[in-house]
Amino acid sequence: MSNQISDAVPLETLDTEKHVAKHKEMINHLIEDTLSLSSLNDISEQFESLKDSLKEVSEINEARVLYFKSEIALGTYQIDNDKIASKMLHVEPA
Repeated sequence: MSNQISDAVPLETLDTEKHVAKHKEMINHLIEDTLSLSSLNDISEQFESLKDSLKEVSEINEARVLYFKSEIALGTYQIDNDKIASKMLHVEPA
């Protein structure tokens, strides 16, 4: 079942793939530099920078939250009680 999200609600697009690729590149550079003991200070600074930038990444999927808020506000959100109960009891639906 798919529902359209109202165009009245602006969505902020999250470029997570680009963000993750950037961090993977940073990690790869860190791994390459581990062989050089003279660059331990640089590695430490890069790890701190990486750690700080990861703190900025939201653990909440804002687009999904906005979708459900709009569905509830429009009165079109459907709750499947049987599905919820089945998952709570870990029983496969018949």
